[in-house]
Amino acid sequence: GAAIDNSQAIEGMLCRFEIDMALVEAPLTDPMIVCEPWLEDEMVVLAAKTHRLAGKKQVSFAELADERWLLREPGSGSRAFFDNHLAPCLDNPSVFLSLNAPDTILACVGNDLGVTFVSRRVLAQPFYAGQFAGLETERRFLRPFTLCYHRDKYVSPTLEKWMAFCRGWEGVPGGRTSG
Repeated sequence: GAAIDNSQAIEGMLCRFEIDMALVEAPLTDPMIVCEPWLEDEMVVLAAKTHRLAGKKQVSFAELADERWLLREPGSGSRAFFDNHLAPCLDNPSVFLSLNAPDTILACVGNDLGVTFVSRRVLAQPFYAGQFAGLETERRFLRPFTLCYHRDKYVSPTLEKWMAFCRGWEGVPGGRTSG
């Protein structure tokens, strides 16, 4: 079966053998889960095209600290990446909304209710073209995606083919950028 959920929930499903493998935003912590580096992704601050900071060449962390943040829920890989990498640069940022629905977050950002921290790949999606501006910050935020499976999971020939396909996948905008 397939599932889309936050990293914590996915880890539980792998441990209970409810799913065969996972592609997740952050390495999982259970010692029974094997995690292999998969893709490298860049996280960016995203705002509405009409946002007051949208036209700036570079936005300082001091300017971003005053923004209303619309973020994924605690337990998601995106939220953990924000909490561990961007939040420390912002001096106690205001999390205005915390949601488990990425599309809802993007709709709110598109309506200029705040800013979010998402994959740069969102800007490459034709559906979102023209709605958002990626705000260039004082530094880049790269995060690894990992391929995970339970170390005691039987890897069938079909699953091995799927994992080999994933390991070699480079056909996405901003795809594999490091070994």
